[in-house]
Amino acid sequence: MFCLQLTQHSTAQHSTAQHSEKLKRKSKLFDPFIRIHYHVVILTLMLLISSKVQSQNCPDSPIIVGSTSLCDHGGEYEIINYNSTFSASYQFQFFPGGSGTLTSFNNITGMFEVNWTATSQCSLVVSLAAPCQGEDTIFMQNCCDGNGTAGTIVDPFIANLPGATPVGGGFSVTGQTINIEGTLRVSTPLYLVNCTFNMGPGARIDVYDNSTAGSGALVLTGSTIQSRAACNTMWEGIRMFNNTQIK
Repeated sequence: MFCLQLTQHSTAQHSTAQHSEKLKRKSKLFDPFIRIHYHVVILTLMLLISSKVQSQNCPDSPIIVGSTSLCDHGGEYEIINYNSTFSASYQFQFFPGGSGTLTSFNNITGMFEVNWTATSQCSLVVSLAAPCQGEDTIFMQNCCDGNGTAGTIVDPFIANLPGATPVGGGFSVTGQTINIEGTLRVSTPLYLVNCTFNMGPGARIDVYDNSTAGSGALVLTGSTIQSRAACNTMWEGIRMFNNTQIK
């Protein structure tokens, strides 16, 4: 009887030891997964916080407008969504190097002037310094006869278009033939009725939302937007931004 009790006690101890060993093995098996999962969660939270902080400490990706013709050898440009709080974040780079120089930059308004020394295609990139991200590019095109002649509008606001008449929170232009150099900025509704827009080399139309004037819209009725035939070059097209439309 005494020996049997010893055997049972020994068996119970052995069973308890085995169970404990299994728990240790399971703990070792799942512990790395738990640690990895924990670190992933922490890293994700850090990235989210970092992204939020960065967005609060960075301006929007720049949008630049200005003449795209090298005929003038110089011109005024603007970062239309410029944020003066982050004036030191904006960087200017010319391609190829030496094709132009930045002659002035207004760190309050975002207006700047460029002197172009190139006589063939080149570009200017306005970007944001790290850790901020975003950039925009002005592509300069070879000079084409017609810049500065009657009927040519260089980098206009729609209010400055010939025949522009205020209507419905925007402007209407009827029966006009207009040559466009640079960027036509449409920040409110623009109604073109029986018009012809001849776009110079690299010219473009930006339709964007201006929070103080409403959403931009380009409405065409019997109108044509085309490359200027005499130049035999492509224009850059129409860029649409948030809350805008074309029809």
